[in-house]
Amino acid sequence: MNKEKTSLSFLIILSAFMAFTSLSTDIYLPAMPSMQADLGGRAELTVTGFVIGFALVNISRLLAISTSPAFIFSVILAIMGVTHSFGLLGIVIPMFLVFSMNGIVAACANAAALNTVSSDMSGSAAALLGSLQYGSGVVPSVLLAVFADKTAATMTIIIAISIFLSALMAWLEREKLSCTKGGIIMTAHDILNNPFLNKGTAFTLEERKKLGLIGLLPPYVQTIEEQAAQTYAQMQTKVNDLEKRIFLMEIFNTNRTLFYYLFSQHLEEFNPIVYDPTIADSIEGYSDLFVNPQYAGYLDINHPENIEDTLKNAAGEREIRLIVVTDAEGILGIGDWGTNGVDISVGKLMVYTAAAGIDPSMVLPLVIDAGTNRDELRNNPNYLGNRHERVRGDRYYNFIDQFVKTAERLFPKLYLHWEDFGRLNAANILEKYRKQIPTFNDDIQGTGIVTLGGIFGSLDITGEKLTDQIYLCYGGGTAGAGIASRVLREMINQGLSEEEAYKRFFMVDKQGLLFDDMEDLTPEQKPFAKKRSDFANADKLTDLLEVVKTVKPTILVGTSTQPNTFTKEIVEAMCKNTERPMIFPLSNPTILAEASAKDLIEWSDGKAFVATGIPSGTVSYKGVDYIIGQANNALIYPGLGLGMLASEASLLTDEMIGAAAHSLSGIVNPGQAGAPVLPPFKYVADVSIKVAEAVAKKAQEQGLARSQETDMAKAVHDLKWYPNY
Repeated sequence: MNKEKTSLSFLIILSAFMAFTSLSTDIYLPAMPSMQADLGGRAELTVTGFVIGFALVNISRLLAISTSPAFIFSVILAIMGVTHSFGLLGIVIPMFLVFSMNGIVAACANAAALNTVSSDMSGSAAALLGSLQYGSGVVPSVLLAVFADKTAATMTIIIAISIFLSALMAWLEREKLSCTKGGIIMTAHDILNNPFLNKGTAFTLEERKKLGLIGLLPPYVQTIEEQAAQTYAQMQTKVNDLEKRIFLMEIFNTNRTLFYYLFSQHLEEFNPIVYDPTIADSIEGYSDLFVNPQYAGYLDINHPENIEDTLKNAAGEREIRLIVVTDAEGILGIGDWGTNGVDISVGKLMVYTAAAGIDPSMVLPLVIDAGTNRDELRNNPNYLGNRHERVRGDRYYNFIDQFVKTAERLFPKLYLHWEDFGRLNAANILEKYRKQIPTFNDDIQGTGIVTLGGIFGSLDITGEKLTDQIYLCYGGGTAGAGIASRVLREMINQGLSEEEAYKRFFMVDKQGLLFDDMEDLTPEQKPFAKKRSDFANADKLTDLLEVVKTVKPTILVGTSTQPNTFTKEIVEAMCKNTERPMIFPLSNPTILAEASAKDLIEWSDGKAFVATGIPSGTVSYKGVDYIIGQANNALIYPGLGLGMLASEASLLTDEMIGAAAHSLSGIVNPGQAGAPVLPPFKYVADVSIKVAEAVAKKAQEQGLARSQETDMAKAVHDLKWYPNY
């Protein structure tokens, strides 16, 4: 709303100049006789011009509504100018109507043009410009009849008065527009049902009178603090996290500001409820629990012709800067959930706003329903998605391409986040678009950034070099390969050749250690596959313990979703390879984790650096409290997104990603016994600002920032949204 008022203030000034130009051309005449003669001489041109204009714009209902009467009154004015019928009155009345209609035509034309750039402003611009031109037509048309035989100086005074009165009318119109959305007058019930505008019981008495809310709310006016305390107490009555999430989603659907105020006050408590791991339960029951689409968009692969309408309808009048889109083939650790997966896009954007302060009115969650291969969904009578197997191949990728092009055209400042696509599709999509548009895949890139940040945190404590480490990835899927690639690129950036770097990386998947003679390797696995001839015990390397003993890793990262596979024997073998091994079991949810933090600390005698993929409590061992850092992508992607939006970066580069990872270090105290290798989630708001500034500055250094702001730290802080009324 503040942005719209600022823009409207600018339009007031602009329109005043427009009014002056119009009046100077058509009214700045010393006497009526010469004006009548001029009208008579221009009659044919006037009529011809309006006929052509009417023909050109009649295809647009917006312009036709105003052009039609303008055409009619111009014909009458032309006739009066030629015949001099009804004398001065015959000129003044149609002239006033033509000026007024011309003003509306200009306003509507401006609105149509603005609609392609900023749809949320077009309606307000039309109303404002129309009122300005209308006002500037009323006053001089009347004064003209009185002062027509006076001097040009007198007419100049008339023009100045009309501009002043027009500006005054525009100011009053701006006050009216404070209760509009896109120039459309909203009813009281519209406001109460709009989560971006609704304040509930926090509407002041003055606001209730102005917006027509008198009698629709209890009389007591609450503060947002009172609302939050009451809502939090209600949430505490829910018996489990899923019920709490459903309750919080009701708040989200009715009052975005209150929801994010609550979320920001209880980040650590709410994150596992609103997002991972509780969101997995919500997704599984989405069709059965469906209540509200939550301003999300549902893209149907069977109807590519509806992509543009879907995006426009879902966005409404909002300026969209950030989209999270999923096809829901690889949701968290639970797999293919079809259209139910839209909840992951909604949840991801909640974290963007709560952690980094990205304005919730600027974001759009989407799901691409390409079908599902999950029989239980297709056979569920309540399932709300397409009940056919997943579409593959050219038809799928053509749909993706059409979606990307349409989204980029509709939202020119868009940052596009891909979430939980299937392994092969995720890699192909990112590879195709990452050098064309500002885009990001959290599974491939996000987990890699935060894991690299955890490695940097460990090395801050030991003082060792990244280039001396041996990296073993357990789980060669999208996340595992993405993490390995991110760490490998950082080793290369720190001085290793590509050949030297690859020698330090090993990948284990369901087949065991990956060898280049295996036929079922994915494109992202192939660079990490080894030659079988390099290992005397190659036939034994299907066993993770044997692999650990053979390659002697200093870093072990698990993304396998195979529970309890990091055994005591493996941890003890790791400790023989290095004094302080880094062991990161990142699979989630809890039941799929490769090991618990408690076991890893105890089995390593407190030597292991541990980061987990799920929230883990502090582990007490031999008098030391070990704070376990969570390799939570939310430490990275909200700040990364804020930095991208603030800088208006045209691309997300490896250097910007590296800057994000490096920004995580230095937040925790490496000298503290049991210090975490990653910042605790409770610091995510501060972490996000630090990440955003690092990313925005790197974008500026690389010449990719399109923002006019030269101070990137200021750009970040100016963009940050706060949940206050």
